[in-house]
Amino acid sequence: MLIVEDRLPMPALMVHELRRAGFDPVWRRVETEEDYLAHLQAGLDVILADYTLPQFDALRALQLLQERGGIYRSSLCQPPLARARRIGHETGCADYLLKDRLARLGRR
Repeated sequence: MLIVEDRLPMPALMVHELRRAGFDPVWRRVETEEDYLAHLQAGLDVILADYTLPQFDALRALQLLQERGGIYRSSLCQPPLARARRIGHETGCADYLLKDRLARLGRR
């Protein structure tokens, strides 16, 4: 799992919620497009991306993923799940959640 996030406490909170729900994620936090591309590889189950970051954002992450044809283990290549404070338009993501609703991460 890749977490595109610039605020250090957020990835730990997300992983905590996933573990509470019985998941044991292997994850890496990335903050820049360069780091994202370096860790974008086959076998990823999900990408959690902040909607807006100073250097990089969820829409760019989605664009880069789509340009590479999807890389998920599943035969259904889905775009990343975007996290955001607000979503004002269709993003093309598989789903989204608000930062104050992280408990939703653990729902199956």
